[in-house]
Amino acid sequence: MCASNRLWLHINMAFAMKKPVSPPHLTQRALSLVTDPSLWQVIGAVLMAVVGYLAFTPEPPPSADLGWDKLNHSSAFAAMAFAACFSFPRSLTRQCAGLACVLAYGGLIEIVQLYIPGRTGEWADLLADALGIGAGAAVALFILRWFAAKPVCHPATAEQGPRRAG
Repeated sequence: MCASNRLWLHINMAFAMKKPVSPPHLTQRALSLVTDPSLWQVIGAVLMAVVGYLAFTPEPPPSADLGWDKLNHSSAFAAMAFAACFSFPRSLTRQCAGLACVLAYGGLIEIVQLYIPGRTGEWADLLADALGIGAGAAVALFILRWFAAKPVCHPATAEQGPRRAG
């Protein structure tokens, strides 16, 4: 029995419930949906399109501004890096290649912005992109490793009572 199921069972028993309530858990199906690479590849493509639109528009909408240009860069590239890591959850080589592509995309944006009126390409923006990529990748890899290390609790095990010695 999973530790979370045991805890939930003790909580139920403490409140003297007649029938134990199932614990909150991630089923295998829900877990596979969250870590589905094709879903994250679509999310990554949408993020790249949105970031491209915001980067190549001479006057981006004020609602997309977080108040500081470098924070805009870091958060956008953290989200893309997160999606890139989840796009290839079982291949560190592909994750690194995806992160390199995200950084190259940041470099391309800075080069193209040199030719857009009202925009400028800056090395500081590329540095903010790289820091965002590092932060997004670190969070994604931590979550992926955590999911890989945790056993998935199934509802069937939650219904079993505590084991008795004997």
